[in-house]
Amino acid sequence: MNNSKPFLAIFLMALTMLAAPALAQEEDFALLSRIIKTGNAKDLVQQFSRTVELNIDGREASYSKAQAEAVLKDFFSKSPPQMFAINHQGASKSGSPYAIGEYKNALGKYRVWIRLKQVNGRNLVYEMSFIKE
Repeated sequence: MNNSKPFLAIFLMALTMLAAPALAQEEDFALLSRIIKTGNAKDLVQQFSRTVELNIDGREASYSKAQAEAVLKDFFSKSPPQMFAINHQGASKSGSPYAIGEYKNALGKYRVWIRLKQVNGRNLVYEMSFIKE
């Protein structure tokens, strides 16, 4: 019976190590969700990588953080959020976390895609899309 204690300890450590990235990813998306709900472009770009691919209703381009902030500020001012919720989270085959959400405003609904990549131990947004439904 004593021989099972080291095995159990190793098993629990391994389980904790496997769950930690999923927990961090969940916290990252919860933070992004709170920020998007406020429509605060300045706070949102603090969660971006150095460059980000943005697609705002078909206008797709690669932007620096400053450029992305201006684009998102314009989007949020014209389409202030009434509701935002993440409906699905997962990871690509390469392990990159992603989330799919729904953004609502007075003009309609948007499907939102968010993709993260790890930079210096932090998950940062490298791609985000707001596509009107």
